[in-house]
Amino acid sequence: MGLTSRFLSLFSILTAVMLTVASLTAEWVFEACMVTDASGNRISLFEAQRKGERLTREVQATLDRVETKGKIADMVVSGEMSLIEGAAWFRSLSREPHAWHALVCPPPGPKEGEGWCRLLVDWIDTRTRFDRTASEADAVRQCLESELQTHLDRDGCIELPD
Repeated sequence: MGLTSRFLSLFSILTAVMLTVASLTAEWVFEACMVTDASGNRISLFEAQRKGERLTREVQATLDRVETKGKIADMVVSGEMSLIEGAAWFRSLSREPHAWHALVCPPPGPKEGEGWCRLLVDWIDTRTRFDRTASEADAVRQCLESELQTHLDRDGCIELPD
């Protein structure tokens, strides 16, 4: 009898727990998986995970573009690529959505070859100041500005290849 009464009390407790769990609405279960954003709006953990994955992809794409820009800059400085070719590559890297992060200044337009060249010269100047002496960085900048001015004097404007 002792075993039967224990079994019945365990059975009634288990039944009560199962009825309680069964009475939970799906909304309550999903609500438990919700967090709020800075504005107090509820977002699900699944949505937060998707946003996190999207941001991870965007960050990786940005890092890849920066690495490519570094290679372009090195090739321009070493003479393997002209300033005009490098500027055309910079322009093509900035055509992708979310590729431009300098919110205070818009990118040069697609027909503004001189603007893309000047952007590349500034980018190379900033980059060379980290791994060269100031006088070497100044010499690189002067060389690039001279190349740009030669094209402007000869052609009047800069047309980048597609």
